[in-house]
Amino acid sequence: MWVSSRPLGRSELARLLRLPSLGISARSAAVSAVVVLVALALAGATFCLILYRSLLAGVDDATAGRVRTIVDALHSASPDDLDSALLTTNQRVVAIQLIAPDGRVVVRAGSAPATPLIPINEFDFNLRRGMPDDAVLNDDLRVSGQKVNGASGQYTVLVGGGSEAVEATVRTVALLVAGGAPIIVAVSSGSPWRTALVRIAASSKNCS
Repeated sequence: MWVSSRPLGRSELARLLRLPSLGISARSAAVSAVVVLVALALAGATFCLILYRSLLAGVDDATAGRVRTIVDALHSASPDDLDSALLTTNQRVVAIQLIAPDGRVVVRAGSAPATPLIPINEFDFNLRRGMPDDAVLNDDLRVSGQKVNGASGQYTVLVGGGSEAVEATVRTVALLVAGGAPIIVAVSSGSPWRTALVRIAASSKNCS
């Protein structure tokens, strides 16, 4: 496309600024950007919510599964005779406690303190799964627990899962989505602006 290099006169410049097509293109680009931005915001929020719940469900599955395994083992063994693998911690299972009826923590692993994470009267002989982290004072833990009449007496098994890592992951994803949104908006709304620029150049050529 050839564009005249001759400076535009006042009348020609005014004509370009009054081009109705330029106004329509600009408005179209603005509307497109707003629509895309709103759609991205809704999609991003929905995705982060689904991701958060999915990751928390994975933590709860891990803690509940560990409780069941320890409860089964206590039917035939004392706390001191438990397989060490049952007391190992990882990214999801971060704290384990075996608590006697008098409230003493007889076995603990990971980040578990020497006092019960949650009062044992909150549990019975049915598995309680995924208590939210606000149930544990001063700690980001989701706790699953259950009482058991074992071979050497009654115990309450508590297993805590780390929710802090889940929150950190979701925050990172949210930041990435927020950082990529302006790029997507710019690309999606760039076509009307390019059309407007082409029409300006064409009009300038006609004026020359």
